[in-house]
Amino acid sequence: MNYSFLMGYYSSLIERKFRGRTIGQYEQIRKEYADFLMSEEEMRVREIKKILIPIDYFVEPPAPGLVWVLSVYQAEIHIAYIVDRDVLRLLEEIGGAKLRDEYQVKKEVAGREKLAAFSRIIGHEGIRVTTSLFTGSQIEDALRLSEGYDIIAVSRGYGSGTTEAVPASPAAIQVTQRARCSVLIY
Repeated sequence: MNYSFLMGYYSSLIERKFRGRTIGQYEQIRKEYADFLMSEEEMRVREIKKILIPIDYFVEPPAPGLVWVLSVYQAEIHIAYIVDRDVLRLLEEIGGAKLRDEYQVKKEVAGREKLAAFSRIIGHEGIRVTTSLFTGSQIEDALRLSEGYDIIAVSRGYGSGTTEAVPASPAAIQVTQRARCSVLIY
């Protein structure tokens, strides 16, 4: 879909509105309105080839609506299960290395199971799915990974779950605000 005609339309509106003004005034006004108008580059619809889905313990299996949206893109999907290293560090301080290691093993087993479930559900639609599991910062590593992707799909419960009072977790909000690629929050 080509939206470049809109950009030309908006430019002509601005030119008519400010006809008769000096070039300096016109350029100043155009700069002030630039935040409200999309550039030609922003108007172009980008092709979506790669989608990242970071998950953890709190993320529920994808709903059929999400799977349908993902299938529309016909993109490669990478699902990354991230075990929170801050929780591991805290457990080590409280109960020692043995407690930390036991917890990490349990989380990795649960992570592999969740990755397999997500892969089955999403891959069922014929979508190419790859997975990874590692320990790291749930926010920073999700953002780092997203740099190579066109979209990052983040669950509202990513990082700590949700409640009626908190419809999106702090981790999901931070990833959404700081991502350099498009974000799909579900």
